[in-house]
Amino acid sequence: MLFKGACDNDGPGNGRNDVMLRIGEFSALSGISINMLRHYDKIGLLVPEHVDPMSGYRYYDKEQLVHSNRIVAMKAMGFRLEQIIEAKSMNQQEMQVLLRDKLASKEEAKLIQNQITKIRETIKLNGEGEADVLSIVTKDIPEMWVVSYRNRIQEFSHEGILWSTIMEECSKQGIKVSSNAMAMAMTHERNDENNLDVEVMLSVDKEQICHDNLKIYRIPRCKVASFIFQGSYLKISSINTVMAIWLENNDYEISGKPFSIYHNSPRESTSEESYVTELCFPIVKKGIDSRTA
Repeated sequence: MLFKGACDNDGPGNGRNDVMLRIGEFSALSGISINMLRHYDKIGLLVPEHVDPMSGYRYYDKEQLVHSNRIVAMKAMGFRLEQIIEAKSMNQQEMQVLLRDKLASKEEAKLIQNQITKIRETIKLNGEGEADVLSIVTKDIPEMWVVSYRNRIQEFSHEGILWSTIMEECSKQGIKVSSNAMAMAMTHERNDENNLDVEVMLSVDKEQICHDNLKIYRIPRCKVASFIFQGSYLKISSINTVMAIWLENNDYEISGKPFSIYHNSPRESTSEESYVTELCFPIVKKGIDSRTA
């Protein structure tokens, strides 16, 4: 990891996320291989935020995960890299034309049917102003150990209390989180109208002993529909609507409790516009038992 203060004049504490990701860390989070990231850098599709002039190491900003997810989604629809580069500067109307042209070319050539389905649905949602639908992809979340803290809060803006508690308890109990710990949150069923049942989690390298209100357990590997977005959490409601339509049109159903992965959260930044959140919906194809998928 690299602190931004090492490569610019902003430095830690300026309201932005101060930590950048090495190429291997960014590769793991984005699902794009290291070799491909180097190629994307070379052609100008996804350029690192900083390259160390001495070592040549590439460093990426967490906000670039939004763009990387869009690249993966557009490649899944059959777009060439040069087209994806051009799409970076397109407005919504130009994107509509590009998507319609791609649909026509796929239908004329009678190519892969699932690509046609993806493009049709993207045209529909993009036309309704949901341009971020380009960020929906399917991916595998690996099995991992997590330390968790669960409690009730009155509203989501109070989630920071849970994070302060889990960090304080981990420090008190000597629980070691992963060097690049993944921060996750899950909302359980709401039985009380005045309270939210929220669980926050941090990844750990192995099983450890804990007590009091903390738990350590293993999360199994799962396939999810992933949506990475930047900005305020007020977007989540509309994203859920878009995701529901996408799941229906792609013949998927939810197989577990949705959860969020915080790549850049209120713990790290005071500006809502710099938040980078990944919404994950565990999925299986319709008609397949999730226990055997």
